[in-house]
Amino acid sequence: MKRTALRAQPEARRAPPPGRTSGDQRPAGDRRALRKRMLIMLLVVGVVFGGVFGWGAVRSYFIKQFFASMGAPPQTVSTTVATAQEWQP
Repeated sequence: MKRTALRAQPEARRAPPPGRTSGDQRPAGDRRALRKRMLIMLLVVGVVFGGVFGWGAVRSYFIKQFFASMGAPPQTVSTTVATAQEWQP
C-alpha cells in the first residue's frame, strides 16, 4: 500500500449563495433575525432563572415568617401534694 502526503489545496473562490454577499458579511435581514432570536432566547432564559431564584426567595421568606410567628410551646408542669412519710435506708 502506497501512502501519499496530503497537500494543502489552494482555496477555490466560490460564488456566494443567492441572497448573500461575498465575504463574512451577512445581509441586514439575517442580522435582524439573529438579534430577534437572541433577544427572545435571553428573555426566556431570564424568565426561567428569575422564576427559579424568585421562587427560592419567596419560599425562604414564608418559611422565616412561619417560624417567627410560632411561639414557644407552653411548658408542662406536674404537681403533687407533699406528705410526710417514714424513710428506711
